[in-house]
Amino acid sequence: MNRLALPLALALLLPGGCRRQPDVRRPAAELAGRARDDGGGFVILAEGDTMATERYTRSPGHLRGVVTHGDGTRIRYDATIGPDEAIVRLELSLWRPGAPLDSRPAQHSVTELRGPARDSLARTDQEGGPARRFQVIVPAGAQPYLIPSIALAQQVLRRARVLGGDSTSIPIVVLNGAAMPQRVGVRWLPGDSAAITVAGNHVRVGLDAQGRILDGSDPALAMSVRRLR
Repeated sequence: MNRLALPLALALLLPGGCRRQPDVRRPAAELAGRARDDGGGFVILAEGDTMATERYTRSPGHLRGVVTHGDGTRIRYDATIGPDEAIVRLELSLWRPGAPLDSRPAQHSVTELRGPARDSLARTDQEGGPARRFQVIVPAGAQPYLIPSIALAQQVLRRARVLGGDSTSIPIVVLNGAAMPQRVGVRWLPGDSAAITVAGNHVRVGLDAQGRILDGSDPALAMSVRRLR
């Protein structure tokens, strides 16, 4: 797994419990209790150095946050969330290292999932010149994702929790990559943890009582993620 894929694997766990009833959806009250999350933050470390930090807030219908990379690059995101916990629109703004906090972003993009099955991804990118627009067919229910956002991954898997089951597979489209759809698998383990599978690689992550990410690591690559207090 490369250094971009690992944060994705570390991020992609569902903020729901690990002890699910086979093929039975959880009661609505339990889902609501496990879904409480007003916001928070994360740090991703590579060989002991900070690769990125993230702060996010959650409100009805929206998930907003900022990812700050180790070199100072900042990416602000604003995700619109549907009633079924799916990300239906994702707006990204990027500032280069050293750019003033109140300056215009160097790059801006808006991605929308359209159609009854949400299998059409429409994206508009702008970087100085005229806007560039394109539209592609993606697997039904695909979710846009930004490496290495942990909070956006949690939201994708809140959608997975709605779908239910002991394990699940969610199609995603990484926007700051090749934009090729791929699938992320989640398997629930005892003791408030989950096994995440991305492109054949496996990472185990820990959850708190609310199902939020606490930590995760891959010793082979000396990389880890932990929640900021």
